[in-house]
Amino acid sequence: MKLKNITPIRKFYNLIFTFVFITCFHTASNAVTNTALVSGAWENGLNWSLFHAPLATEDVVVPIAMTVNANDVCLSLTVIITGSVSITGAFTLSIAGNFANAGTFTAAPGSTLVFNAAVNSTVTGSGTFTVKNITLNMGSKTTLLDIQSTNFITGINTGNVFNFTFTQGTWKQNNAGTLTDCHNVGTVGALTIPFPVVIQADAGTINLCKFGTASNVLLSGKLFVNGGAMTALIGQAIGGAIDFKYKVNGGTPQLYITSGSLDCGAGFNPNAGTDYIDFNMTGGLLHVADNGPTVGNTFVLQNVVGGSTVFTGGIIAIEDACISASPDVDFGGPNVTPFTVTGGYLELGYVGSLAGATFFGLQYYTGTNYPNIIYNGGIAKSIGI
Repeated sequence: MKLKNITPIRKFYNLIFTFVFITCFHTASNAVTNTALVSGAWENGLNWSLFHAPLATEDVVVPIAMTVNANDVCLSLTVIITGSVSITGAFTLSIAGNFANAGTFTAAPGSTLVFNAAVNSTVTGSGTFTVKNITLNMGSKTTLLDIQSTNFITGINTGNVFNFTFTQGTWKQNNAGTLTDCHNVGTVGALTIPFPVVIQADAGTINLCKFGTASNVLLSGKLFVNGGAMTALIGQAIGGAIDFKYKVNGGTPQLYITSGSLDCGAGFNPNAGTDYIDFNMTGGLLHVADNGPTVGNTFVLQNVVGGSTVFTGGIIAIEDACISASPDVDFGGPNVTPFTVTGGYLELGYVGSLAGATFFGLQYYTGTNYPNIIYNGGIAKSIGI
């Protein structure tokens, strides 16, 4: 049988082929990978599959040993089990995507690892990390850096510097590790959490400025305790009275607790009489005055316009009453909106309460209410308004 006019059929298949080819080419061009081919300097373009040093728009794969000798960049960084990346001196390596390490990552003293992704990113891998200085500068306040690798937290502890620059983004600890400390670059006594920053604990433990000094640990952004644990100024001496303070600077500070725990070495209170906070607690434990009484207010949300109080579950435990005439507890009053206290417990006294700090004062406001109040067992305690 003779076939008639097959040209339209050929044109149809040619069109399909052209469409598939163009689609595949376009997809591939949006996922450029630059792979290290020869061990050596990161900056040497001859060492890479694309014949140039990695760009901020390129995913990097390192199967061998690479040394960072300048301020270098990449999109994602994947170090496979046979590979290593070493920052040699006071240089930065900026990662604008995911960081996966199954090999070895080593940062020299003075070097900085920068996370500056425009989209949510992860840190994963069971490789070996040694980390010195860290900068978080993501695309927005809610852009997430999800730390899923326990080894990464171990690597920060191994670096034993604990220098952080929090500029913008959400630092989420989502692993079983314990971050030993976290403070501003160059000082163990100060930590600034600016308004465009969220520190979130879903698992493990984050120690915030263990050895902070007076009025130098300031929350202007958001703390979110969501199943993990945080501590603040927990390394101070008994009766050191160094409080964790919130400060309005660029927007409303926030403390949210859904589960897990926040443990403060002394009080939690405002930096100034004009400061306010968005407090929201639906579960978990907030434990203050763990290391003895403070000289000021122990737990104060303050009756200032701009603040809000939502307390529907969990326990706020005041281990020791303050050693001044100031009230220990202030949930805010009529200037705070919304004001919702419908559940949860205020526990006065805790395991380890000192015998000399047992009179707890509550700030009273007309028309506001307090949660259920319970006493911890042990030494006698009293309460006044």
